[in-house]
Amino acid sequence: NWKTKNYYLDSEKFTTNAQIAKIGEYFADCIRENGIQYDVIVGLAYHGIAFSTATSCSLFQKYGVTKDFCFDRKVPDSRGRKICGHTLKDGEKVIIVDDLITTGKTLCERIDRLKEEADIEVVEVVVIANLENDEIRENGLGTKMLEERYGTKIYSIITDKDISGYLYKI
Repeated sequence: NWKTKNYYLDSEKFTTNAQIAKIGEYFADCIRENGIQYDVIVGLAYHGIAFSTATSCSLFQKYGVTKDFCFDRKVPDSRGRKICGHTLKDGEKVIIVDDLITTGKTLCERIDRLKEEADIEVVEVVVIANLENDEIRENGLGTKMLEERYGTKIYSIITDKDISGYLYKI
C-alpha cells in the first residue's frame, strides 16, 4: 500500500457547469500550450466523460479548434459498444483527459482497453492532479511507467508539490 496523503482530491465535487467549464478550460489551455498534434480527445469513464466534453467545447470556443472526442464505458451498452461519441480508428493520435494519476496502474489498464478497440497512439495524458510520490517514482511506476510503456507524455494541471505547498502555507 502506498503512503497516504493528508488530503483527498475528490473530483466528484465538480458538479456545477461553471466548475466543469473551468476544468475544461484548464485542460484546453494545457493541450494548446504544449502544442501536441492529435486527432481525438478521450475521456475515461466516469469523470472523464464531462472532462472530454468540456475540453472539446473549450478548445472550440477559446481557440477555434475542431476535433473529435469520445469517452469509454466501463460496461458495454446493450449493443456491445465500449466507446461513446467518436469511433476510434487505427492510427489516430489521442489525448486522454482524466482526474488523477498516482501509480498509473489503472490508467494502463484503461489505455490497454482502448487499444483493443483500435490501434491508437496515446500522444498525451492530461490530468488535473499528479499525486505520485517518491516511493511510486522509485518503484518505476507513475508517469515514468506510462511514458515508457506507451511513448506518451504526461501533463498535470497541478502536482502533489503544488497541493502540499498550498496546504502548508495555511
